[in-house]
Amino acid sequence: MSRTTRALSALTAFCLLAAASTLTSMPAAASGQARPASAAPNAPTAPKADQSGERWRPQSHYTPQKNWMNDPNGLVYYNGEYHLFYQYNPEGSDWGNMSWGHAVSKDLVHWQELGVAIPHTSQYGVFSGSAVIDTKNTSGLGSPDNPAMVAVWTRADVGGNQSQSLAYSTDKGRTWNLYNNGDPVLDIGSNEFRDPKVFWDQTSGRWTMVVSHATEHRVSFYSSPDLIHWTEQSSFGGEGITSAVWECPDFFPLPVDGSSQGGQVGPGSHGGRLGPVLRGQLGRHHLHPRRDPPLHR
Repeated sequence: MSRTTRALSALTAFCLLAAASTLTSMPAAASGQARPASAAPNAPTAPKADQSGERWRPQSHYTPQKNWMNDPNGLVYYNGEYHLFYQYNPEGSDWGNMSWGHAVSKDLVHWQELGVAIPHTSQYGVFSGSAVIDTKNTSGLGSPDNPAMVAVWTRADVGGNQSQSLAYSTDKGRTWNLYNNGDPVLDIGSNEFRDPKVFWDQTSGRWTMVVSHATEHRVSFYSSPDLIHWTEQSSFGGEGITSAVWECPDFFPLPVDGSSQGGQVGPGSHGGRLGPVLRGQLGRHHLHPRRDPPLHR
């Protein structure tokens, strides 16, 4: 997520995802590793209706064996596996003790639940964020031959402050390490600063973060050479629906008006509902919004 004086080659969409979003697909590009077309599996066989022996458990949607789950986080593909992280309470069936649950799949239908990837502590909860594969080893947390899977997540302190922290894995997500003991890599002293979406901007050759100032109805764009040191580039807001909080921003290429040239997009989840898509053009330091009405979903 970064900017360039030149427009990106495709429209970019930035969409606040509703908390109850359903996973339908995860582009390989999100992982930083292209998936060969020849590697696409045959259409998966749907699970049998009685596979779990539980009458009310969904059969075609992922659910953990027990306890509460919510927002999908860190959807990434790496080395033959789709990774699904999600908001999870490992200790109960309602909201609380926010941690990152984790499951993997080879076909997006059959899922294997793994242990909690990033657990809460007595000092903070682990709110939403995203995950990337650092294939260029810009962070130094892995190696060129074994790149780190890096999770960028919101540290929600019990005192109210919200900041962005890192965790990383070098064994395909099976075990996780906190970077700098979970201390923030980005902290602006705000109680409403959350849900970072991070991606590698091939055009500018750096990482970009889109992160929400929830109650200000604003998102900020940050850039980094290494996922650790972040510089604010610009902010965008005041467009579309501002009657509820803006959360969980997303940002991705999207053709608009039949053209693949220029343009971008904007918000998704406001107050737990799917919000409008706002369009614009991404420069090196700024998002230049289009002045036509937002697209409502």
